[in-house]
Amino acid sequence: MNQALNPTEQEILERTNCEIWGYDYSVDEFGPQLLPEYLPRTHFLRAAIGATTDPKSSPPSYSIQDLMKENGHDYIDILKIDIEYAEFNVLSSLNAYTLDVGTEMPIGQMLMELHLFSTQGITLPIFMDWWESMENRGFRPSWTEPNLLSVTLGIDDRMPRLTEYTFLNVKDINNKLFT
Repeated sequence: MNQALNPTEQEILERTNCEIWGYDYSVDEFGPQLLPEYLPRTHFLRAAIGATTDPKSSPPSYSIQDLMKENGHDYIDILKIDIEYAEFNVLSSLNAYTLDVGTEMPIGQMLMELHLFSTQGITLPIFMDWWESMENRGFRPSWTEPNLLSVTLGIDDRMPRLTEYTFLNVKDINNKLFT
């Protein structure tokens, strides 16, 4: 989750009895739009999401699998991530971990922004390997929206290198959409 709770999360809190766990190294807490009556169902830690866990780094960094263990979670209904270039390593780490322990990916849906800047070293073959590894685990894109910030601001080579994606896990037996 990036910077603050946005209207989507506020609406989820209003319509369900779920809890929201947020991690962001750039802010201290959820934004002011979070209504006080929902505070007991939210949890925030100023930290980065990374491929590995290093709580002593600056900022502290945690893998998704370690956060799930620490919080007693074995499943995430919706994972929303905008982790500025780290999404490939983070999800590859979770993928490798779940393959090693012999479990399915513990996520029903992912809402994420993909970053594809030339300085990342993500070539087409690397990207395709990553994409296919997600497909093999059951994730299918169900929605996309280009983010033209790099074009508008003249970042990198002015090519559209950002996009928002929603992925559904069609192999997930816990996913409420497919039961």
